[in-house]
Amino acid sequence: MHPTWITAVLQLPAERHAAAAAFWAAVTEMPPSSADAGGVVLLPADGSPYLQLRPGEAGLRLELAVPDPDGAVAAALRAGASTDPGSGPRQLRSPGGLRFGYVEEQPRRRPPVRRWPDGRRAMVDQVCVDAAPGHHEAEVAFWATLTGLPPRPSGPEFVRLTPPPEQPLQLILQRLQDGSGPTTAHLDLGTSAGSRDTEVDRHRELGAELVRRFEDWTVLRDPAGTTYCVTDHLPR
Repeated sequence: MHPTWITAVLQLPAERHAAAAAFWAAVTEMPPSSADAGGVVLLPADGSPYLQLRPGEAGLRLELAVPDPDGAVAAALRAGASTDPGSGPRQLRSPGGLRFGYVEEQPRRRPPVRRWPDGRRAMVDQVCVDAAPGHHEAEVAFWATLTGLPPRPSGPEFVRLTPPPEQPLQLILQRLQDGSGPTTAHLDLGTSAGSRDTEVDRHRELGAELVRRFEDWTVLRDPAGTTYCVTDHLPR
């Protein structure tokens, strides 16, 4: 019962929702379209949407499309998930507390990687799952079981779960240096070689705030206060 599509859903309090939707529509160059419950779907020029924004408790959650959502819920509970009270019968939390849910599978087509006139490439193509040291191993095992993807270490603090090429979002699980709080997640943009700084400058011109630069990625904060990363990994 592995997902055939993953959608990243950025949830924000209602008063910050419009600012976030405008920013992410500009960054991705995907126009927003109204969705249920006051949400917004970002529409690629070609292919199926995989990014949404919705009002609600702040944070990123995952929406997994499967042929049998109820069967997938039962399997996830056996694998260590817990129900998410008040969020609906198909809404769950991972062992460390990351919110996710199941929806029914539909025909979808992956959007192509965005290519800019100067030849560089950039795309939101990754969700980074941030787990405290005490949760990391359980999160890796849990998400590997749910997705059916083999975990591949990527440096001392990361484990990558790469889906088939027809899916736009991959998962990478990061072991945080310290802390004991619940597992959270954030969006990552991949960029082509040598273009990260150019992409970061573009985001800052659109209203993002620079938080910190690392060797392989840059942390930014969008106008609604949500942190995310622009990275050196090449968009798939």
